[in-house]
Amino acid sequence: MTMNLNQIGSSNEIIKLILKSFNDKQPKIAEYIINNLKKRIKNVSETDIYNRNIIHYLVIYSSNLTFSNLLKELLINKKCNIEKAINQQDNLGNTPLHYAVLFNDN
Repeated sequence: MTMNLNQIGSSNEIIKLILKSFNDKQPKIAEYIINNLKKRIKNVSETDIYNRNIIHYLVIYSSNLTFSNLLKELLINKKCNIEKAINQQDNLGNTPLHYAVLFNDN
């Protein structure tokens, strides 16, 4: 499958595509999109059908170096409104910080 990343317009469209990739259990596609479009990511509070935002998934998949590095970049980027995303609960009532404790031992 070829993907023309130039056709993806807004930050919200990028986030939706990344979230769909995670939901479809395709983290490699999410990684590809992130590697090519991370400078255009702004609205990290956009959620999927599980009410999870990109921060939820970056924490869950943080053993992947690309996701871990993007998470670090987003945490220090003042334009991303990270505070809202960090405290956002998914359908199970978990925030990204809950998943950080559950899935990471470092």
